[in-house]
Amino acid sequence: MTSCRIRQASRGVRSVGYGSSPLVEGRGATRHVPRVAASRRVAGTVALDPKRDRIETFESARTLIRLVNEAVVEASGIHDDTLTYDVVTERVAAALTSWVRDLDGILPEEFVQPSSRGYGRRALHVNKDGLFGIIIMAWAPGQSTAIHDHDDMWCVECVYDGRVRIDAYDTEAYGREDLYNLVPAAQSFGDVGESGQLIPPKDVHKISNDDPAKMAVTIHVYGGHMEKCSCFRPRPEFGDDVFEKESRSLFFTRNPNWCGICG
Repeated sequence: MTSCRIRQASRGVRSVGYGSSPLVEGRGATRHVPRVAASRRVAGTVALDPKRDRIETFESARTLIRLVNEAVVEASGIHDDTLTYDVVTERVAAALTSWVRDLDGILPEEFVQPSSRGYGRRALHVNKDGLFGIIIMAWAPGQSTAIHDHDDMWCVECVYDGRVRIDAYDTEAYGREDLYNLVPAAQSFGDVGESGQLIPPKDVHKISNDDPAKMAVTIHVYGGHMEKCSCFRPRPEFGDDVFEKESRSLFFTRNPNWCGICG
């Protein structure tokens, strides 16, 4: 781990990197080696008992959903928005880290498949009351997002497998409503089980898998059903650090082999 653990004291404080959640504080930067073999976390695994292993992955995923739901519902009783954002992201980060590290959580195979058209983006769960959504993202070597925000929603991101790089940015108005100066604020790296909290408006960032040979998989919990976000497109004709803010719709990855995987 190359940067400090994220903790926001209030809404709008810069999120600067990934780190251990409060639930596992004290483990420091030592990467957790799960009891479940690392090869079982990614696509193309070979199980000794495929049927039992398949059932185990769905039971494990249901545990993840339950833990996140409990964390969000507990924090939803706090009516001050500033405190709620801070408390809910801390509790969700703790739940994600505990599931990955302490419970050796395993995702079903179809959620960790790579995509030939950008990184994989698949919904694991959308809360029926709109309180949160859990999205799984699979990153082939070299894949990354655009610089983006989260449409004014809080977010917690946790590394399930591999390692990712996070580049955070501060934004400054450039004199036109859709133009901004983007100033690099921090760069950090997330390893397995480490979680990062993002609270708007200080949530502009980019995620990358810099590993030239290994996939990465991340778990993202949003404070609602995020159907769009704002991306920032370079506008060099105005200056090296000037970007245009554009709204973009978000879509999920199609999986042509879904039925084959499910059997």
